[in-house]
Amino acid sequence: MTYEPNYSITNKEISQSTTETIENYSEILEGFGLKYNRVGHYLLVGKISLTQGWILHISIVRWQISGFLKIVVPFLDSYKVPFKIVQDKETARSVLDGNLGHSQVGKVISIYPENPELTVLLAKQLIELTRPFKGPKILTDAHLGGNVYTRYGSFNPTLISNSEGKLENHIYDYTGQLIKDIYFIPFEMRRGIDWPFSEIAIVETPLHKKTLKNIYRPISTLKSDPRGDVIKALYLNKYFWISWCVIKQGKKNMWSDEADRDIPDRLLWQRQLHEKLSSVVRLPKILDLFVEDDNTYLVMEYIKGHSLNDRMLAINKNCNHWTQLPSKDQLKILHYIKNVIEIITRLHRNGYVHRDITPVNFLVDSKDRLCLIDNELTYSIYLQKPTPPFEAGTYGFMSPEQLQVKIPTLKEDIYGLGATILSILTGLSPIVFSHANMYENLYFFIQNKAITEVIVASLHLDPSARPTLEKVHAIIDNYFKGISKGTNKHFRVDEIKIDPSLLEDVIHGGIRGLVNSPTVISDNLWYSKSSKELVSGRQTTEYSKTGGLSEGVSGVLYFLSIARLAGFNIEPCLKSYYKGWRYLNKKYLELLPDIAPGLYGGAAGIALAIASGIKSNLLEENSENVSLIQKLLEITPTNSLDIATGIAGHGTATLQCITFLEEKKSDALLKKDINIIIEAQQKNGYWIEFQVGRHKRAPAIGFTQGNSGIIWLLLAYSIKYSDNDVKTIALNSLNLLLEQVNPLKKAIKIKGLRNITSDIGTWDSLPGLILSFIKGYEITQNSLYKHAAEDLLYCYPARIVNDNFTQHAGLSSIGELYLEADKVFKNSEWQHRADWIVQVLLHTSIHEQDCYYWLSNNILFPTADLLMGNSGIIHFLIRYLVPNKIGYPVLQ
Repeated sequence: MTYEPNYSITNKEISQSTTETIENYSEILEGFGLKYNRVGHYLLVGKISLTQGWILHISIVRWQISGFLKIVVPFLDSYKVPFKIVQDKETARSVLDGNLGHSQVGKVISIYPENPELTVLLAKQLIELTRPFKGPKILTDAHLGGNVYTRYGSFNPTLISNSEGKLENHIYDYTGQLIKDIYFIPFEMRRGIDWPFSEIAIVETPLHKKTLKNIYRPISTLKSDPRGDVIKALYLNKYFWISWCVIKQGKKNMWSDEADRDIPDRLLWQRQLHEKLSSVVRLPKILDLFVEDDNTYLVMEYIKGHSLNDRMLAINKNCNHWTQLPSKDQLKILHYIKNVIEIITRLHRNGYVHRDITPVNFLVDSKDRLCLIDNELTYSIYLQKPTPPFEAGTYGFMSPEQLQVKIPTLKEDIYGLGATILSILTGLSPIVFSHANMYENLYFFIQNKAITEVIVASLHLDPSARPTLEKVHAIIDNYFKGISKGTNKHFRVDEIKIDPSLLEDVIHGGIRGLVNSPTVISDNLWYSKSSKELVSGRQTTEYSKTGGLSEGVSGVLYFLSIARLAGFNIEPCLKSYYKGWRYLNKKYLELLPDIAPGLYGGAAGIALAIASGIKSNLLEENSENVSLIQKLLEITPTNSLDIATGIAGHGTATLQCITFLEEKKSDALLKKDINIIIEAQQKNGYWIEFQVGRHKRAPAIGFTQGNSGIIWLLLAYSIKYSDNDVKTIALNSLNLLLEQVNPLKKAIKIKGLRNITSDIGTWDSLPGLILSFIKGYEITQNSLYKHAAEDLLYCYPARIVNDNFTQHAGLSSIGELYLEADKVFKNSEWQHRADWIVQVLLHTSIHEQDCYYWLSNNILFPTADLLMGNSGIIHFLIRYLVPNKIGYPVLQ
């Protein structure tokens, strides 16, 4: 190549990079006459032909990206090397701030050279080009110099679906075997791969520091965050006295804003605030501030306690409606709210706006006192600092004017206070309510006119319409006194009435909402959460296409078929329905038989979706589709027995697809599954166990990944084929599960329902046992199973409230259990409880234009997924409205 870049970047070019206001970076590519394709969050120039190699990544802070692209794009084009850039300024924010996860931090530009020689040549020149610019560290890569980083990984990888139906990048190792392309943090050299950059940089394995500044010994990470971790550490002072401390890490160039300030600048401001406010409100004492390895560390005293949010969850550990809490608990909660108001009042009297009032940012210490934490967004009205105010905040608690980065006023904290009171009293995130009909919906959860009115007023979009702190305090105090005197009255359960026409409208609107914003859908194809990684206490905003039944396209297609069979109009979704099948065909079905087995994320789930499509006349019952079902079910799991990924799930799908299979073939498939399960049964009568402590194992009693799901299949099979031998084996194992009822009830009583359902090992133990006992009673009419099921059903509070609305251990899942119990036991109690959950879902449905949707689990953008998204919620509502037309999801 003859192109020689100009390393002497002019001051004018650098200045332009700091003042450029371009929002969509495609304008820059088009300005250079370059064609591009959209690939996820990026714009790809050129064609990537290689499977793998050394990728060059460039990290640039958001306010310098436009100017830098004008310099680097013609440089890269001169080499005709394929490269990707973030598509726009908002995407750049997500990449740079860590909202897409730790592995994506800083990857603004990705370059895919065709050989190591070109890679090294480009790296040398890009290092010089990037020296005048700033960028956060790329965590998965080795640093070469300037803002240039590299890792060996996938260019144009082989995609293989995992057990969840998600496509994962695979590359070849040094022996020629396909392996998953894993992102190592910190960077690690792959075995058998040569390092081509020896003349530029040496590969160094980052050393794990045992101490910081030689006196702080990190013990645990309290919060992992791309911006910088929050660490619990031991403080070894000069007098050899050891104490605990908390260290906030600020990584250089993270969250850099247009004023050229980053996280370290925020920590500096926080130290100043603590010095000024320590005599005003209770704050952790600042012990130190220092810089080490380009990172800034703010050290403060460790206050033993829990966040106010966690304290509220502990008080209401069984997810009860506010009115069902004992008055002593209500008074305790209101006392905390009064303390929050007092702290905000003191701040305001001294001219400070906190700007991040949430239950998470107040700590309850061991003496039950409140301490204010995380003050970095605070603004001084008297000093008019910082200018401009720092951006960000907590969605749902952050006022509209704060989102617009206007000059802060005291009214910002009124909004945050209103959202905090809402969250504390309802147990729900403020994001689940729309402003349009907030009073009616909130009143359902609070049952007090004055409190509901003051919260709604505090959340008014117009700051001038929000009440004063004094008024909020007076109303809370009056409510406190009313509870103390026992004068507050609330509605009764028998007053709950469901309007069938309203419910039908919500269902139809929910179906329309599956293909409209804010549901995550692009080019008529649904996306699912691609990671459960937590960033700053919230889930990442990374979404991807996947084919799974639990999460993914197959599940939505299955649901739409079921909805149509139940008589609901799915016409608005048909374009996406058939687009979903084209996606599955290209990414999964064309790869047969080389796709993952299993029901929730593999071949069996897709087979179930095809069968449902044929039953609903959305797909033709032709030889091609019937053959596909056959081929998919011939892919048998080999490593697991459970419902989600194993043999039991495969058998469940086969049972439901039986009408589309040759009789001999279906019998053979099912018999094979049943035989594998029977042969795998352990001497103790169980199939799946997990480790408890060092030497003890316990049965996994959950449905999707435990023994109750296996028993359910055996029972269903025994009835279908009148197989008494299988029935006996299933019932013997079901009798063993009876022994698990009292221990589970005891665990719920001690830990609380909330803690049991959030534990990944036991999240579906309760519904799993209930479902298997209901099935056992349905088959045998043995009252022991009915009593066991109802004993466990009573573990749920009659008026349950939880911000998980989904089929994954959420309200829709519990609602389905109630409907199943009502169908089999003929006990009106379970119908009344299903009534309640329907009301909760109606009062948390967000209505926009002619669509409805739900924001579950504090996720900002809903998905259409069956078990983790809105399809499952609508499934429950349909089953409630027309119970005779559909059954239990996936098992019907």
